[in-house]
Amino acid sequence: MNFLLVNDDGYNALGINILKKHLKPYGNIYVIAPNVEKSGSSHSFSYCGPFYLTKVCENEYTLNAFPVDCVRLSTVLDVKFDIVFSGINNGLNLGTDIIYSGTLGAAREALIQKIPSIAISTDRNSFEIVEKEIDDVLKLVFNNKLYSDEYILNINFPTSDFKKSVGYRVAKMGKKIFTTTFKKQNDYYESLFEKVEYDKDTETDVYLSLKGYTTIVPLKLNQTDEEKLETLKIKVGN
Repeated sequence: MNFLLVNDDGYNALGINILKKHLKPYGNIYVIAPNVEKSGSSHSFSYCGPFYLTKVCENEYTLNAFPVDCVRLSTVLDVKFDIVFSGINNGLNLGTDIIYSGTLGAAREALIQKIPSIAISTDRNSFEIVEKEIDDVLKLVFNNKLYSDEYILNINFPTSDFKKSVGYRVAKMGKKIFTTTFKKQNDYYESLFEKVEYDKDTETDVYLSLKGYTTIVPLKLNQTDEEKLETLKIKVGN
Protein backbone atom coordinates (compact mmCIF):
# COMPACT_ATOMS: atom_id res chain seq x y z
CA MET A 1 0.00 0.00 0.00
CA ASN A 2 1.06 3.58 -0.59
CA PHE A 3 0.49 6.06 2.24
CA LEU A 4 0.64 9.84 2.09
CA LEU A 5 1.43 11.46 5.45
CA VAL A 6 0.47 15.09 6.04
CA ASN A 7 -0.09 17.28 9.11
CA ASP A 8 -0.60 20.85 10.27
CA ASP A 9 2.21 20.92 12.86
CA GLY A 10 4.98 21.00 10.26
CA TYR A 11 7.51 18.56 8.84
CA ASN A 12 9.68 18.39 11.96
CA ALA A 13 6.78 17.72 14.34
CA LEU A 14 7.04 14.73 16.65
CA GLY A 15 3.65 13.28 15.76
CA ILE A 16 4.20 12.79 12.04
CA ASN A 17 7.57 11.21 12.67
CA ILE A 18 6.11 8.73 15.16
CA LEU A 19 3.42 7.84 12.64
CA LYS A 20 5.98 7.44 9.87
CA LYS A 21 8.02 5.01 11.98
CA HIS A 22 5.08 2.83 12.97
CA LEU A 23 3.46 2.74 9.52
CA LYS A 24 6.54 1.38 7.75
CA PRO A 25 5.59 -2.31 8.18
CA TYR A 26 2.34 -1.68 6.32
CA GLY A 27 3.57 -0.12 3.09
CA ASN A 28 5.38 2.66 1.27
CA ILE A 29 5.57 6.01 3.05
CA TYR A 30 5.42 9.39 1.34
CA VAL A 31 5.45 12.65 3.30
CA ILE A 32 4.35 16.12 2.27
CA ALA A 33 4.11 18.47 5.26
CA PRO A 34 4.01 22.24 5.68
CA ASN A 35 7.43 23.83 6.11
CA VAL A 36 6.06 25.75 9.12
CA GLU A 37 3.24 25.09 11.56
CA LYS A 38 -0.24 25.67 10.13
CA SER A 39 -2.42 24.71 13.09
CA GLY A 40 -5.99 26.00 13.05
CA SER A 41 -5.98 26.49 9.29
CA SER A 42 -9.16 24.43 8.78
CA HIS A 43 -9.70 23.91 5.02
CA SER A 44 -7.61 26.89 3.93
CA PHE A 45 -5.71 26.42 0.69
CA SER A 46 -3.63 28.49 -1.72
CA TYR A 47 -5.23 29.45 -5.02
CA CYS A 48 -2.25 30.12 -7.22
CA GLY A 49 1.01 29.53 -5.38
CA PRO A 50 3.83 29.66 -6.14
CA PHE A 51 4.29 26.24 -4.52
CA TYR A 52 7.80 25.28 -3.45
CA LEU A 53 7.89 21.53 -2.99
CA THR A 54 11.26 20.95 -1.34
CA LYS A 55 12.69 17.44 -1.24
CA VAL A 56 14.14 16.59 2.19
CA CYS A 57 14.99 12.95 1.52
CA GLU A 58 13.62 10.04 -0.51
CA ASN A 59 9.81 10.37 -0.78
CA GLU A 60 9.69 13.20 1.79
CA TYR A 61 8.93 16.85 1.04
CA THR A 62 8.08 20.15 2.68
CA LEU A 63 5.66 22.63 1.16
CA ASN A 64 5.27 26.38 1.67
CA ALA A 65 1.49 26.12 1.95
CA PHE A 66 -1.43 24.70 3.94
CA PRO A 67 -2.15 21.08 4.92
CA VAL A 68 -4.92 20.96 2.29
CA ASP A 69 -2.35 22.01 -0.33
CA CYS A 70 -0.12 19.13 0.74
CA VAL A 71 -2.86 16.73 -0.31
CA ARG A 72 -3.71 18.67 -3.48
CA LEU A 73 -0.09 18.84 -4.62
CA SER A 74 0.50 15.13 -3.97
CA THR A 75 -0.76 14.50 -7.52
CA VAL A 76 2.60 15.70 -8.88
CA LEU A 77 4.27 12.65 -7.31
CA ASP A 78 2.39 10.43 -9.77
CA VAL A 79 1.62 7.89 -7.05
CA LYS A 80 -1.77 6.26 -6.43
CA PHE A 81 -2.29 6.64 -2.69
CA ASP A 82 -4.34 4.03 -0.84
CA ILE A 83 -4.73 6.06 2.36
CA VAL A 84 -3.91 9.60 3.47
CA PHE A 85 -2.90 9.81 7.13
CA SER A 86 -3.11 13.24 8.76
CA GLY A 87 -1.30 13.79 12.08
CA ILE A 88 -0.46 12.69 14.62
CA ASN A 89 -1.68 16.10 15.76
CA ASN A 90 -0.29 17.77 18.87
CA GLY A 91 -3.70 18.60 20.33
CA LEU A 92 -7.03 16.80 20.38
CA ASN A 93 -9.47 17.17 17.52
CA LEU A 94 -12.75 16.39 19.23
CA GLY A 95 -16.21 17.77 18.56
CA THR A 96 -16.09 21.30 17.20
CA ASP A 97 -12.28 21.22 17.15
CA ILE A 98 -12.85 19.47 13.82
CA ILE A 99 -14.12 22.71 12.27
CA TYR A 100 -10.92 24.62 13.10
CA SER A 101 -8.41 21.85 12.49
CA GLY A 102 -5.89 21.86 9.66
CA THR A 103 -5.35 18.17 10.40
CA LEU A 104 -8.98 17.47 9.56
CA GLY A 105 -8.86 19.88 6.63
CA ALA A 106 -6.19 17.73 4.99
CA ALA A 107 -8.14 14.55 5.71
CA ARG A 108 -11.27 16.15 4.24
CA GLU A 109 -9.42 17.14 1.09
CA ALA A 110 -8.30 13.53 0.65
CA LEU A 111 -11.89 12.39 0.93
CA ILE A 112 -12.92 14.97 -1.68
CA GLN A 113 -10.36 13.34 -3.96
CA LYS A 114 -11.90 9.93 -3.11
CA ILE A 115 -8.90 8.71 -1.15
CA PRO A 116 -9.58 7.06 2.23
CA SER A 117 -8.28 9.32 4.98
CA ILE A 118 -7.46 8.88 8.65
CA ALA A 119 -6.83 11.75 11.07
CA ILE A 120 -5.07 10.92 14.35
CA SER A 121 -4.65 13.30 17.29
CA THR A 122 -3.48 13.31 20.88
CA ASP A 123 -3.77 15.79 23.73
CA ARG A 124 -1.27 18.65 23.84
CA ASN A 125 2.27 17.27 24.38
CA SER A 126 0.80 13.88 25.30
CA PHE A 127 2.90 11.59 23.14
CA GLU A 128 3.80 9.04 25.80
CA ILE A 129 0.46 7.31 25.30
CA VAL A 130 0.92 7.50 21.52
CA GLU A 131 4.26 5.68 21.64
CA LYS A 132 2.70 2.96 23.80
CA GLU A 133 -0.52 2.46 21.87
CA ILE A 134 -0.15 3.56 18.25
CA ASP A 135 0.75 0.03 17.10
CA ASP A 136 -2.48 -1.32 18.60
CA VAL A 137 -4.48 1.47 16.97
CA LEU A 138 -2.95 0.74 13.56
CA LYS A 139 -3.60 -3.00 13.95
CA LEU A 140 -7.22 -2.22 14.77
CA VAL A 141 -7.52 -0.05 11.65
CA PHE A 142 -5.87 -2.46 9.23
CA ASN A 143 -7.13 -5.78 10.62
CA ASN A 144 -10.72 -4.53 10.50
CA LYS A 145 -10.33 -2.34 7.40
CA LEU A 146 -11.86 0.64 9.19
CA TYR A 147 -10.81 3.06 6.43
CA SER A 148 -13.10 3.96 3.54
CA ASP A 149 -13.44 6.48 0.73
CA GLU A 150 -16.93 7.28 2.06
CA TYR A 151 -15.86 8.90 5.35
CA ILE A 152 -12.94 10.36 7.29
CA LEU A 153 -11.84 8.19 10.20
CA ASN A 154 -11.14 10.62 13.05
CA ILE A 155 -9.16 8.96 15.86
CA ASN A 156 -8.31 10.68 19.14
CA PHE A 157 -6.36 9.37 22.09
CA PRO A 158 -7.87 10.20 25.50
CA THR A 159 -7.16 13.41 27.38
CA SER A 160 -3.79 13.77 29.11
CA ASP A 161 -5.36 12.85 32.46
CA PHE A 162 -4.87 9.24 31.34
CA LYS A 163 -1.55 7.47 30.79
CA LYS A 164 -3.27 4.66 28.90
CA SER A 165 -6.55 4.22 27.10
CA VAL A 166 -9.34 2.34 28.88
CA GLY A 167 -10.54 1.04 25.51
CA TYR A 168 -11.89 1.98 22.09
CA ARG A 169 -15.27 3.56 21.47
CA VAL A 170 -16.90 4.37 18.16
CA ALA A 171 -18.65 7.68 18.83
CA LYS A 172 -20.47 10.58 17.25
CA MET A 173 -19.02 14.07 16.93
CA GLY A 174 -19.79 16.12 20.02
CA LYS A 175 -19.64 19.80 20.94
CA LYS A 176 -17.02 21.97 22.60
CA ILE A 177 -18.14 25.55 23.06
CA PHE A 178 -15.30 28.06 23.27
CA THR A 179 -15.63 31.46 24.95
CA THR A 180 -12.54 33.63 24.60
CA THR A 181 -11.71 36.70 26.70
CA PHE A 182 -9.77 39.52 25.04
CA LYS A 183 -7.93 42.44 26.62
CA LYS A 184 -6.99 45.65 24.85
CA GLN A 185 -3.26 46.36 24.84
CA ASN A 186 -2.54 49.83 23.37
CA ASP A 187 -3.56 49.46 19.71
CA TYR A 188 -4.23 45.70 19.67
CA TYR A 189 -6.16 42.97 21.54
CA GLU A 190 -4.58 40.04 23.36
CA SER A 191 -6.26 36.70 23.95
CA LEU A 192 -6.16 36.08 27.70
CA PHE A 193 -8.37 33.14 28.55
CA GLU A 194 -10.43 30.55 26.76
CA LYS A 195 -13.27 28.87 28.59
CA VAL A 196 -14.42 25.53 27.20
CA GLU A 197 -17.82 23.96 27.80
CA TYR A 198 -17.74 20.20 27.17
CA ASP A 199 -20.49 18.01 25.73
CA LYS A 200 -22.36 15.93 28.32
CA ASP A 201 -23.85 13.52 25.78
CA THR A 202 -22.34 10.15 26.78
CA GLU A 203 -22.17 8.93 23.16
CA THR A 204 -19.89 11.71 21.89
CA ASP A 205 -16.15 11.79 21.31
CA VAL A 206 -15.83 14.81 23.62
CA TYR A 207 -17.42 13.02 26.59
CA LEU A 208 -15.73 9.64 26.01
CA SER A 209 -12.25 11.16 25.65
CA LEU A 210 -12.69 12.73 29.10
CA LYS A 211 -13.50 9.24 30.38
CA GLY A 212 -10.26 7.78 29.05
CA TYR A 213 -11.36 6.21 25.79
CA THR A 214 -9.63 6.33 22.44
CA THR A 215 -12.45 7.55 20.22
CA ILE A 216 -13.19 6.69 16.60
CA VAL A 217 -15.60 8.89 14.66
CA PRO A 218 -16.63 8.50 11.00
CA LEU A 219 -17.10 11.94 9.43
CA LYS A 220 -18.84 12.63 6.13
CA LEU A 221 -18.63 15.54 3.70
CA ASN A 222 -22.36 16.17 3.39
CA GLN A 223 -23.39 18.57 6.17
CA THR A 224 -27.06 18.77 5.21
CA ASP A 225 -29.50 18.53 8.12
CA GLU A 226 -31.89 16.03 6.53
CA GLU A 227 -34.59 16.51 9.18
CA LYS A 228 -34.61 20.30 8.83
CA LEU A 229 -34.45 19.96 5.05
CA GLU A 230 -37.96 18.50 5.02
CA THR A 231 -39.21 21.13 7.51
CA LEU A 232 -37.89 23.96 5.32
CA LYS A 233 -39.39 22.43 2.19
CA ILE A 234 -42.83 22.56 3.84
CA LYS A 235 -42.32 26.17 4.89
CA VAL A 236 -41.15 27.23 1.43
CA GLY A 237 -43.85 25.21 -0.26
CA ASN A 238 -41.94 22.73 -2.36
